[in-house]
Amino acid sequence: MKKLLLASMGLTTALVCLGSSCPKSFGIGWIVFHSNRQGFYQIFGVNSGGTDLRRVSIAGLFENTHCMVPDIRADGRVVFSHFFGGRFTLSSCNFDGSDFQYNLTQGFAGDCLLPRWSPDGRKIAFSHFNGSTRDIWEINADGSNPVQITGPQFNEESCDYSPDGVNIIFNSDRDGDFDIYRCRAGQFETNVVQLVNSPGLDYAPSYSPDGSKFCFASYRSGQSEIWRATSTGASQTQLTHHNAACHAPRYANISQILFMSSVSGNFEIYVMDDTGANLTQLTNDASVDGYPSSN
Repeated sequence: MKKLLLASMGLTTALVCLGSSCPKSFGIGWIVFHSNRQGFYQIFGVNSGGTDLRRVSIAGLFENTHCMVPDIRADGRVVFSHFFGGRFTLSSCNFDGSDFQYNLTQGFAGDCLLPRWSPDGRKIAFSHFNGSTRDIWEINADGSNPVQITGPQFNEESCDYSPDGVNIIFNSDRDGDFDIYRCRAGQFETNVVQLVNSPGLDYAPSYSPDGSKFCFASYRSGQSEIWRATSTGASQTQLTHHNAACHAPRYANISQILFMSSVSGNFEIYVMDDTGANLTQLTNDASVDGYPSSN
């Protein structure tokens, strides 16, 4: 099974603007992402004006460890995977680094990765490694009431809620390679439907805000590129043709997609229209910047 995650980064004691490496403004709200520009991977964010790049994961227990793959809620609350006690758990804090909550998944023995807020901000879905496979689970925002969504006999590595919160879209190897599926949120293996089926690895699905379409990454062309499909999986369209790795797409609004790519030689954050047009590089640093999310 291919490793879809990157890892590592360090810490300061206050929010810091990183000057010339601050992303440009493009008017889609706050953006958070992980970066190893200070050593260990940590969570950074840019405000809606696009003029300040800020350190989000600033609390004491985030020092000298890895904080990765963030997701930002509509009100600015950020959840992310945090290396704590020898494994990746989920932690959260506000965009300014305040009101942090450690180890939301303390009852889980394995790594908990790739968290996603539900549209109402009350639930978090994520991928949990059970020792042999990865499954999708759901918890309340405070870590209570864990519910297993997908079965332990398969691998599921990334997911997203539908805008109405009824369904979860995810990638799974249940047919032999990774494809895109949909199931009912809050229930175990309910109404599972395959949406994408191709010979290559398909992963990292993300719904548009109106639920009419989703984007995802795929290796079907031989290189990881960003694709788009309707909510039923129809009209699959390749959006990037960069001959460079493109991962972790997320709809930023109804018509724009954030993603990470090595187009410039190392991984940076980009945004484009969901037609593939108007590609804009948002970060520019010698480090790895990845897994963007916006509110």
